[in-house]
Amino acid sequence: ADHKAYSPNEFGELYGQTIVFTGELSMTRAEAFEAAAELGLEIKSGVSKKTDYLVAGEQDANLVGPTGISSKQIKAEALIDEGFDIQILDEDEFMALIEA
Repeated sequence: ADHKAYSPNEFGELYGQTIVFTGELSMTRAEAFEAAAELGLEIKSGVSKKTDYLVAGEQDANLVGPTGISSKQIKAEALIDEGFDIQILDEDEFMALIEA
């Protein structure tokens, strides 16, 4: 799924914030993008200082190595350590966010 195809809903309660996805969720990436965009979130492909949310799904150890942590999550954790306000969500927390 192309994240650029999902425009943020300007009436969504999280409009103006950004979200990045890493790993596999039980829903398709397209469904996740659609749900996030509906909330007003802008979907980005990579983590930056402007990231508000990182959704961390199941990681493929063949891709991310034995730690099970993706480079996106490692970068997000480093930025959090520097004082940036990035929330790392698991799938359950993401589901709670989009169902709220």
